[in-house]
Amino acid sequence: MPIARFSWTVRLLLVLASASWSAVACSSDEAVETDSAATMKTSSSSAGQAPASGDPDRTEPAVEDRLALTDETLEEYRRDLLTLAYRTASALPLQPHVKTRSRAQQSVVEACLELGQLRRAETVAAGIEHWRQGMALALLGTELARQGRPVEVVEPWLERASRNAEAQARQPNSQAWRRERVRARIAQAYRLLGEAEKVATFEAGIQGSESGRLLAGRAEVMEREQVLATIDSFESLLAAGDLDQVRGALKGFERFYGRFYEEDVIREALEVTIQASWKKVPREVAIDTLMGFAEIALAHGDSDRALSHVGEAQQVFDAAVWLPEHRVPRMAEMAEFRHRAGDVETARQGLEAARAIYDAERAKIVDIDRAGALRPLAEAYQSIGEPGVAATLYRRAIEDGNRNPNSRPRAEDLCATCLSMALHELEPDATLWARLKQVFDALAEPW
Repeated sequence: MPIARFSWTVRLLLVLASASWSAVACSSDEAVETDSAATMKTSSSSAGQAPASGDPDRTEPAVEDRLALTDETLEEYRRDLLTLAYRTASALPLQPHVKTRSRAQQSVVEACLELGQLRRAETVAAGIEHWRQGMALALLGTELARQGRPVEVVEPWLERASRNAEAQARQPNSQAWRRERVRARIAQAYRLLGEAEKVATFEAGIQGSESGRLLAGRAEVMEREQVLATIDSFESLLAAGDLDQVRGALKGFERFYGRFYEEDVIREALEVTIQASWKKVPREVAIDTLMGFAEIALAHGDSDRALSHVGEAQQVFDAAVWLPEHRVPRMAEMAEFRHRAGDVETARQGLEAARAIYDAERAKIVDIDRAGALRPLAEAYQSIGEPGVAATLYRRAIEDGNRNPNSRPRAEDLCATCLSMALHELEPDATLWARLKQVFDALAEPW
């Protein structure tokens, strides 16, 4: 059954019912920026705290830098959902929840970038008082580079990201991996720009978990003979037992698979190598890699090979026992993909089975994990063209994510659910908008 639609006038009446809700009704870039700035100020001052870890070297972006950022046309309700997600994340007090708050704010940045909302993404990033501001700016710069923007447009954002990372590294109790993660992302952007010297500069000294990410980035530019040599050396990499390196190599293999899909020798070598690694890597990693291969095959119009990869992922999945909060999202993911690849009947059976498992085992799932299990299921139903079922599942996610007496997990779930609906084009009806408002308004002590 199609989702009920209602006019903006009706929605405006809803949102004007509360003064704290008015910013959700942003309808222009200028309004978004004004609201975001006000939200940031209110969120910090209402907690009676100064920014926990701001960047003392931070300067406001030049006017010409911001003018290079534009927002693509986006439906009003999706903009409203993005704004509500940001306001929800920013409602979390800096102390003691700066990590949770900034992580949620970064997720809003990522959603904005995915939806082509570059100016909005920068506005949100500016409100992050944590090392993740540098990460958000690096993500923005990487997206600009991916779009083919010139160096003079991209580099100011990478420089701001770098300054933030260096300032954060000087803070008490700073952790090296945070700086390295930002620098690894900056290096990725420079690689897309073809700036080899700057890639080397930002990659220098990166170790530990972030070094695996560099392997994936380098896969974008390796020549054919280097690719074959890397595939041949994977067994020795597995034997070394460094999971971060293995993850990075497998992400690199996905890049190889996409770049050289039409070349039988490389494609088949990758497939054989992945099949041989199933029992030597964590099951989650194996499934992620196989699903990545499946997406690439489908993008090349090869639905038979795509479904074969999903079948392999299913075998890995079925060979283990999963907690329901992990089992349901994976089942939804594989079913949704099967539907896109043309295996409609199996897809519907998989989704029905996932719903049944959630219903049967809901009581076994900790309340803060329930909405996280339902959202992928709602997304899958939306993807296969059943928005009525999707809306029902989103409503249930909102309720199941609103059970904990503490506001922090409720805010995390509300933010994630708003982003999910925005990304998957689920327009809330009047009743659902009103419920979102109620959940937002109820966020308060105890956190």
